[in-house]
Amino acid sequence: MTLENPTSNSAWRAEDYGLDTLPSSVIDSHKMPMDLSGSVWRFNNVSSSASLNFDRYSISNAWLLYSLKRHGVFNLRRISPSASYISLRMNLLDMRRAPSWSKLARATDLNEHETLLNKVMSEAFQSLKKRKVVHRFNRLRQWYVWCSDFLPDLGFLPEEAYKWQLVKVPGGEKGVAVRTSDPNGGPLDDAEVILLRRALISDGSMERVHVQQRAAIWLALIFGRNPANIALLRQGDFRKLEVDTDDLWTLSIPRIKKNALPRTLFKEEYLESSLAKVIQGLLEHGPASTSSDRAEWPLFARQFPRASFVGTPMEQWAWHMYAGDFTALIQSAVERYAIVSPRTGEPLYLTTRRLRYTFATNRVREGISARDLADALDHSDLQHVQVYFDARSTVVERLDRAAALHIAPKLNLFKGRTVKDGDAASLGKNPAKRIRIIPELIGSDHHIRDLGACGKDSFCKLFPPYSCYPCDKFEPFSDSLEVHEMVFSFLLDRRERLRLDPLESSRIAVQLDEVIYACAQVIHNMRSLQDAALS
Repeated sequence: MTLENPTSNSAWRAEDYGLDTLPSSVIDSHKMPMDLSGSVWRFNNVSSSASLNFDRYSISNAWLLYSLKRHGVFNLRRISPSASYISLRMNLLDMRRAPSWSKLARATDLNEHETLLNKVMSEAFQSLKKRKVVHRFNRLRQWYVWCSDFLPDLGFLPEEAYKWQLVKVPGGEKGVAVRTSDPNGGPLDDAEVILLRRALISDGSMERVHVQQRAAIWLALIFGRNPANIALLRQGDFRKLEVDTDDLWTLSIPRIKKNALPRTLFKEEYLESSLAKVIQGLLEHGPASTSSDRAEWPLFARQFPRASFVGTPMEQWAWHMYAGDFTALIQSAVERYAIVSPRTGEPLYLTTRRLRYTFATNRVREGISARDLADALDHSDLQHVQVYFDARSTVVERLDRAAALHIAPKLNLFKGRTVKDGDAASLGKNPAKRIRIIPELIGSDHHIRDLGACGKDSFCKLFPPYSCYPCDKFEPFSDSLEVHEMVFSFLLDRRERLRLDPLESSRIAVQLDEVIYACAQVIHNMRSLQDAALS
């Protein structure tokens, strides 16, 4: 436990824990205001009366009440008022049936609260199972898992969240979000990863919080760690190796192990130069250090110290973010990027947990062993990694023509300019700037066809034509639509051959997806222009 443990929660304040104060009102998903200032919440449900009086449940446990209300606020902003009401009300009713509920509702010690919380979860599950309504446990574990992501220091343990996700609930989720490729809780699919990476690469904001957001996603995506691991990082953990060749950097990531003090165990990771630059930007633009020893300053520092830690034995952690703060950075970045998932058609919901799932499933695709995956995820044994080898999401799916053409406009990967022919291109009259069809598609007449032109007035180090479709300097010729369709078919066939080849890593097939989707968008745009001309 990284927090002080008060003997009484009567004076507990969310801000002392670095948490958001509960709002007095909220604009719900229906764009209507809802008053949250009192103990009675009246939901904006137009079909029936829906109000919940928290006083009826006699909850004097401040940590429990805060977690219920925080998750309620999250739901109100995301799902319908009716669904928000049902989720909160049913969770309270199902927990209240647990024999240990009254003790949990009155708990004043944080350790006692944590123990009783896990006991109530188990008792509620058994009660629901006995009454043959175990499907209702889905709502309860969704609350617990969300709190383990955003409020882990309030007694919601990631290990317990993982355990509950493994439980198969009839009529609900079949196993864990990883195994089922849950579109809102499981690993990101390949199209979502493409959108996320492109948003990160194009994000040039140097605002402090934006720099933190960008670095947070990159580190979680590349190393797959839990948020607590990364929140404990300090500047001294980022070091340059003294070598004679290229610059090499390492990052010593703290390990989170039971019975071990924070920052006593580390796992050293080597960094690519691009990620090292991201962390260097974090050092330059993060909150200024107030410590005489910069090596001891948090890599992800709070804007202000946690007042309740200052002048206490916990003072060295006063500037560190909590794990929930780190996860909130990631979700705020995705909201700023306004990424819409092609899979769900809704704003992408992203947490450190989902990035961890994505990291693991992609490593399995690359052929990693169970032991090496456990090491990469910083697990002490192999029991928790088998789910990734069983998961449906680890299989690279076939990408057919219709699916690619349907998804391509949503991804919007082509950023260039479509022109009629070489005469209309910026540098089209320069033969050296013409983009030729790939050699494999040169017909029996040996005629070399033009795909388009490069609008870059300097030397290009990329590999045309594969690299051209996602490039903003590419000017494809609409007169060559038939040729672009030939390239599109060739790329799909090549991806399928790589996917099925046992000697190839299936991730190589996925690496073609960005080019395929950009090419599909070019074709979609050209067809739209033709349809507009005919109408």
